[in-house]
Amino acid sequence: MHMDAGGDPMGSYGEEDWVRKELGNDEEAWAWAMGHLVEHAVIALATRSDEGPRVRPVTAVLHEGSVYILTSTDDAKVRHLEVDPRFEFYVLVKEEDSTGYVRCSGKASKVADPDLRRRVGDAAGFVDNF
Repeated sequence: MHMDAGGDPMGSYGEEDWVRKELGNDEEAWAWAMGHLVEHAVIALATRSDEGPRVRPVTAVLHEGSVYILTSTDDAKVRHLEVDPRFEFYVLVKEEDSTGYVRCSGKASKVADPDLRRRVGDAAGFVDNF
């Protein structure tokens, strides 16, 4: 699944006080947030099912400036996102004596292009097929 943040990603990091950055089109802030995302790899992804919200751990891959979630194509979260592509994900960031987070929301789309799927899988380095 390709996760399109649509310019809405947010990050937070602070030593004593929480500092919130509205990332928008700020390339430096986006690089900071995505660097933390990739470094921590496992994120909490929220989707919506008919029964209500669902949150589960997933693996994120940053490839050519986009975020991808690697998951089985027959997984429930894929069905949820096909019905309602809106998502939010969250990753906790701990560094030395500080704690913060990276949070992002937007719309997901299934990656159909086999070449792009291969390149993203290669970028992940731990999957043969997804």
